[in-house]
Amino acid sequence: MCVIVVCTSKVPPLHALEAASRWNPHGAGYAYPHGRGVAYYRGTGREAVERVLGFASEPRFPCLIHFRLATVGGTSPHLAHPFPVPLTSDRYGVAEAVVATNGHHGGWVDELVRRAVECRKTPPQGEEWSDSKALAWVLSTVLRRDRTRWLAKNARRWGRVAYLTAEGVRTYGGGWNVFRGYMTSSHLLPLWALPCPDCGESGWRCVCVLKEVGRACTE
Repeated sequence: MCVIVVCTSKVPPLHALEAASRWNPHGAGYAYPHGRGVAYYRGTGREAVERVLGFASEPRFPCLIHFRLATVGGTSPHLAHPFPVPLTSDRYGVAEAVVATNGHHGGWVDELVRRAVECRKTPPQGEEWSDSKALAWVLSTVLRRDRTRWLAKNARRWGRVAYLTAEGVRTYGGGWNVFRGYMTSSHLLPLWALPCPDCGESGWRCVCVLKEVGRACTE
């Protein structure tokens, strides 16, 4: 269900990011402060992963990296994170801020409609949507100075959220994994992809399931 990596002074090893991209194959992106705004890139496919790994090899801090697993919406590059705020369909550029999520908001359509009525604005028509894109649009309708206050009150409905501006990065929601120099919204590798206790092979090569579910290694 996606992974956000928020880096303040260090990035995870490149092989760990590469692995995370395999388990979250529907989008990759990064962002970092640039002047008075935030430079960002997002896309899909191997090209996007290579762009992210290239950035991670020479990072600019603070920054965020995101790998997407599509749980709501399709696999269009326009649904990759991070989303620019104000929301546009651009896949790269400089924005006031960016937002990325790890989670699922089941009531995102109602949230979108309610905010549209409140602010008397119409969301973009004829486009693919996801709950994360809905958050980016809602944030776009909030005054810039009020966005962090709005997120502090509402972001948990989307799970774990990272919001990056020229002033720095803020995270919302519980359950972040904190390491020296960076933090992740979930494991870079799913637990079942860790080495098998029976044969030592990694999860994508070993056909067994951990003993806790009652099966032993068949290799």
